[in-house]
Amino acid sequence: MPNATVNLFEAEKMIRNTITEAVGQKRAIDISNWLLSINNIANDHLIKCYRANDKSIRYCIDRGHDCEGTKILTIFLAIKSNFQIHIQPPKDKKSYLKEDWKAIWYYIPGPVSRTLPMEDIKKHILESYSTKLEKLGMSVPKFITRDPQQEKAIGKNPGLNEIPSRIDIEQAESEVRRSPDEVIGREVVLDQIMVNFDKAGKQLDPNWREITRRNIEIWFGKAETKKGKLKM
Repeated sequence: MPNATVNLFEAEKMIRNTITEAVGQKRAIDISNWLLSINNIANDHLIKCYRANDKSIRYCIDRGHDCEGTKILTIFLAIKSNFQIHIQPPKDKKSYLKEDWKAIWYYIPGPVSRTLPMEDIKKHILESYSTKLEKLGMSVPKFITRDPQQEKAIGKNPGLNEIPSRIDIEQAESEVRRSPDEVIGREVVLDQIMVNFDKAGKQLDPNWREITRRNIEIWFGKAETKKGKLKM
């Protein structure tokens, strides 16, 4: 029986035990953190992550008990150990997409997945997610169905917003630390993350602070990072 979870730390552990190549592993973790953050927006279901018997990482839509048992029918994304990204058949079939068995699934080959802009990967995943929701007779969240012209006008796409990864947190913490024994305030680290994302031209999720505070507690325990103490 799959051990489906919404916990970021547990999902990351599954990924690290499945994908060993550095670039693919980091990208898969970033995808997972971003995707599970959608649970803060969707209110009639949860996105859950589990490790399948074929050693792939899969994401399913759970309306109560959909992600339990041996046959799960609500899967919309699978990430293989070689970092192939399997999705529902897309409307716009890009040249790099390959057909899976009987075209029930399409996938982005591992080498492409490692170099394709994350924004493009996320667009494929969001389309796969909405396709599966429609097949289940469920409404697609507004952040996906919002008018593209409206998105263009405000220059944002909520579905592509970023959630800081563990590496982002550690980097920001190291940048504000002045001595090994210094106690760093959590909000100071969050402010530095915002500066770093702004410099990189990345768009943070509206709830990123709340989500990141929770992630700090999950990833670093109550008070410590590898390089010193982080005040909670």
